[in-house]
Amino acid sequence: MLKDIPAGYYTNSQHNKRYGLNAVQILLNNPDKKFEPSELWKEVLKLEEDKNKRLNSQMDIVLGLWENGLIESYTVLLKKSIL
Repeated sequence: MLKDIPAGYYTNSQHNKRYGLNAVQILLNNPDKKFEPSELWKEVLKLEEDKNKRLNSQMDIVLGLWENGLIESYTVLLKKSIL
């Protein structure tokens, strides 16, 4: 999913991993939209049962990777069978 980073287990936090993956999915579905971290977080929360979770810089990290072109496109991910 990240350019030049092999798939693997990099966190014990299943929640943060899910938030990040959902954020990437939202970005891939809206490639021309410019999100602020809080706006992206609100979109991620729509996919969560617990709507009271608080933003904790996860979206800043995802957006930083996205804005620097470090998240691979749908086409690349499909070829790798990640999506």
